[in-house]
Amino acid sequence: MNMSVVSRTAVAVGVGSAALLYLVYSRWLNDIRVPKSFPQADELREVLKNLKKIGLISSVGERLGFGHRIVLIRRLFSYYFDDGEPLPVDPDLQVTYTDFDGIPVKLYVPRDDTRGHRLLPGMVYYHGGGCCMGSADEMDGVTRRFAKSVHMVVASVDYRLAPEHVFPAALDDCVAATKYFVKNAATLGVDDRRVVIAGDSSGGYLTAAVSLRLRDEKLSPQPKLQVLLYPAVQAIDLQTPSYEENAVDPCLDRRLMVTFWLWYAFGDIARFRLDDFERNLHSTAAARAGFSKYIDRSLLPADFRPANDSPKKDKETTKDNTDSALWTDIEATFTNPYFAPLLAPTLTSLPPAYIVTCQQDVLRDEALMYVQRLRNDGVKVTHAHYDCLHALFDLLHLKIASDALDAVCKHVRDNL
Repeated sequence: MNMSVVSRTAVAVGVGSAALLYLVYSRWLNDIRVPKSFPQADELREVLKNLKKIGLISSVGERLGFGHRIVLIRRLFSYYFDDGEPLPVDPDLQVTYTDFDGIPVKLYVPRDDTRGHRLLPGMVYYHGGGCCMGSADEMDGVTRRFAKSVHMVVASVDYRLAPEHVFPAALDDCVAATKYFVKNAATLGVDDRRVVIAGDSSGGYLTAAVSLRLRDEKLSPQPKLQVLLYPAVQAIDLQTPSYEENAVDPCLDRRLMVTFWLWYAFGDIARFRLDDFERNLHSTAAARAGFSKYIDRSLLPADFRPANDSPKKDKETTKDNTDSALWTDIEATFTNPYFAPLLAPTLTSLPPAYIVTCQQDVLRDEALMYVQRLRNDGVKVTHAHYDCLHALFDLLHLKIASDALDAVCKHVRDNL
């Protein structure tokens, strides 16, 4: 065969293969589900496309030896979502970086020469990111809004991140920073009887866990209010209706949530098969039965309970001993209420709560269960639900997110 014919054939095959790959990639990238009623759907799709790119590039990059996946994810988030521009000086706020007993915090203090010696309310904020990424700077839009709208002193905690620092490092940092804030409230210009703790996503988990720790350690005074924004509160049932509905959602899919939990719990997760967790094979039948009163789908509002809903069962889950070795490995951590607040035997004597949930979110149902468990134990809860995706407050350029944050600020302002 003439070599020129071979060359042309090879080129044609290469071009055809590249075109096919591009077509598959393009269809995958654009296969995005956006809430039907969402008013700024095109803007949201662009955000979700970038999130899908981050997931793909970080996964492939790790396999090709470019580094640990979480390191790649952090760098890619910075590339896609950080414009690198410093925030302008705010005439209404004094913003400084300091530390509370060695724990880095970003401190926002209203500039108000008229308040004299009047102490302001205060907030300690814990950012989201699966306890594996994120920072006080990344949540500046939220914490700055709290400080200005509520007219309060806000301390945003840069706690240690997994997988470099495993449980309970992040929680210990948040507890220590909160205790410092309360004990030194007067020096910070804060009324220690009007302190709120708050956080988004894993920061919502940290808020719940800090509330439990401070209750159990009898801090005085206790926080006046806890604000949990789409929190993660358990890792036992990873097949709740919301996990099933949103298992491949680009904002937070089930596999990434499993990965975050394992990085936070153990750091090195090479010994685990993620499929075991996604299929609920990581706990024994006896363990699931023991926690059924805490992780109970009857706690969900009727509208969130699909007809005939029950956890999926396959051959493996029907065998009591299939997952016993795995469960033995993870049990002590996964059942610790400070790791999974939904498993706390009692939620009594906790601060009143404001809890936000999102419709298109794997964490929706466990947060709804937490709402009901708090109410059952006598804790006052205000619940706000939005037809949006996880990480709502990372999208403050969208009206639904900005309006939702205004509602949180109003509740905080009215209840401190």
